[in-house]
Amino acid sequence: MKRMKLINHIKTISITMATALLLTGPCANANVNLDHNEGDNRLSQLLTDIEQVRTVHNIPAIGVAIVQQGQSPITQGFGYANKETNELATDRHLFRFGSVTKLLPGIAILQLQSKGLLALDDRLKDIAPSIQFKNKWHKTHPIQVQHLLEHTTGWDSHVAEQKALNDDSISLEQVLTLYPESRTSRWAPGTRVAYSNTGPTVAARVVEVLTGMRFSDYVNEYIFSPLSMKNSSLLKPKNWNELGAIPYLNNNLPVGYEYMATRPASSLTASMQDISKLLMLFLQPEQSGVLSPASVSRMQKIETELGVSLGLKSFKGFSHSKDIIKGQTLYGHNGGLPGVVSTFRYQPQLQVGFAIAMTKQNGPAYRKVKELITEYLQLPEKVNHEPNLPLSYHFSNASGLYTQLNTSMSLGDIVAYFSNAVIVTTHKEQLSFKWLLGGYQLNYFQQDEQPILYNKYGAAQVAFAEDPIAGNVLVRNSKIYKKTPAWVFYAKLVSLALSVIIVLSSVLCLVCSLLVSVVKKLLGKPKSAFIIWKALALSASFIVTLTALPFILLSDYMLLNNMSWVSPLVQVCSILYPLFGFAAAAFCLCQWKKSIKSFINYYLASIVASHCFLSLFLIGYKLIGVQLAS
Repeated sequence: MKRMKLINHIKTISITMATALLLTGPCANANVNLDHNEGDNRLSQLLTDIEQVRTVHNIPAIGVAIVQQGQSPITQGFGYANKETNELATDRHLFRFGSVTKLLPGIAILQLQSKGLLALDDRLKDIAPSIQFKNKWHKTHPIQVQHLLEHTTGWDSHVAEQKALNDDSISLEQVLTLYPESRTSRWAPGTRVAYSNTGPTVAARVVEVLTGMRFSDYVNEYIFSPLSMKNSSLLKPKNWNELGAIPYLNNNLPVGYEYMATRPASSLTASMQDISKLLMLFLQPEQSGVLSPASVSRMQKIETELGVSLGLKSFKGFSHSKDIIKGQTLYGHNGGLPGVVSTFRYQPQLQVGFAIAMTKQNGPAYRKVKELITEYLQLPEKVNHEPNLPLSYHFSNASGLYTQLNTSMSLGDIVAYFSNAVIVTTHKEQLSFKWLLGGYQLNYFQQDEQPILYNKYGAAQVAFAEDPIAGNVLVRNSKIYKKTPAWVFYAKLVSLALSVIIVLSSVLCLVCSLLVSVVKKLLGKPKSAFIIWKALALSASFIVTLTALPFILLSDYMLLNNMSWVSPLVQVCSILYPLFGFAAAAFCLCQWKKSIKSFINYYLASIVASHCFLSLFLIGYKLIGVQLAS
């Protein structure tokens, strides 16, 4: 017993010493409110562990805010806000929060609703007629204001909308002229969810139209000011050079301040002190004077997708996304920018919340810090006491292969068709989703007589629904799946894979052909006869190589900042590629009878066939003349 007491004393002393070192080291000058938590060894251990994660993963700076009912907020900066000057990060430094910004247009729209200036089911065309968009389902499924913030407009998430600007001078009205093509509904609005930065940006423009104020000014006056968020901004803060927590790429190069075109969706900059006040807004809205409890409750759910009418519980919300930890639903949003990863999470029933901002993108470090904080908050495990019943007859024919219909970015549909495919299997008491190309398995259970399946925590997640376009579909947590014949899927997969392999090998063939030509010229040997279809086939292979090089050699950040030449290159190559491929096929058919039937000619013919097959794929997915930037 005495030995255990001695060990506990040693542990307490060690933690206290570690905390003392921590507070005089790279996370000094932070407001951790240790007076209130002076005897809390768990807090001391948390701070020590987060600093260790930062050090191990070489993260320049981490900002943390934690709020709990009846306690002062914990706000902390770790590491260095500026590595070049070795300036220590504090809770006063300004961190970028990326898509956490989407909370702000959601708050603004609900404020206008409470003032009677709009209704969430108002048609966008009526309330802001100057905003241009395309919706061929307008008569039956018009775009409503709430669709903009629930990501149910059907609009595309396009690279062009991620455009980085030179400054903040461009207005939102001008921003919406940069790439209007992204505001084209791909399916009936209000039926499928697909993440988009354009929707919240248009919602912010609606606020401008109705109030006559610039959105950033509106946020300052009606959100930041009432919450005393004095170090928060949608535009570049005037004190960024003094207090900015500089983001860094994974190669340790500083990013600086990125001016994003979709400011209302991605440009929030704030101190951890201010973020703790935003967390309190959602935990205690009645004390904020900014939002009513009813408005906060509305933000926590989605009301415009297929699964809602069936009683399903989505992981999406109104300007919200949800995170499930130990079965508990944490509301809020995640965020990211070049050199930035962040999260903003709160649980209203438990009256706890936290936010994290990191100045380098590092998945393992981010997940570990989130895990440490949730352990510190001691979230109780949610237990589902409902017994599992035999599967309803509604799911008797559910087994099969399914492909996802509601992808966020149409440019990636050609890949998502395969990568998001799932195998659904039914057993006596469960239905299972297993990702075809690897990944995890999710199981769902029957717990009542409704045609709905529940996850292990008792949340309604799976049901069949009727889609206006695709007909009978399987809905799982806002994902819409259509049963696909296995032979069709595998025929596409094998054909595409084989074609890609042949085309890639043709690049080597192209290099060899060039080397052979050079050697023959040096040796004075006669050149090989020029055969036009072979030249066209190898030219198509060269075009593929030329198109792929920027994506192979440049990081995502460098790509986004070099779209001025990458986008025209891709656009021209995506037009020339099918032209050369089909021209090669035409000449090959005309000249094949006269050609010598050798292995090399058969191989070159397979290259031609592969180019044609890939071209048809590109045409089918509308990837001809692709425009990556405005």
